[in-house]
Amino acid sequence: MFALKQGAPERVAEFRWSTATGVVLNVFDTGWGEIARQYFEQGVPDDAEMRLIPRSDGRAFMKALATLDRGSYCSFVVEDS
Repeated sequence: MFALKQGAPERVAEFRWSTATGVVLNVFDTGWGEIARQYFEQGVPDDAEMRLIPRSDGRAFMKALATLDRGSYCSFVVEDS
């Protein structure tokens, strides 16, 4: 998760998923990271399915994050490893 804080976008949180560990959240900026923490705890809105996708649905949760549009100040970038 990147936020446009002062000029260039900065990494403020990172979601990782694997079948072994599930979804893991690392927060780098506590202010902007609160948005990421809300998604982690409550789920990611999926407009197509009209529901929140919980992190327990690992692959679907990550897909919903990747397609989420938070406007011009916040973006999600997929960095497959």
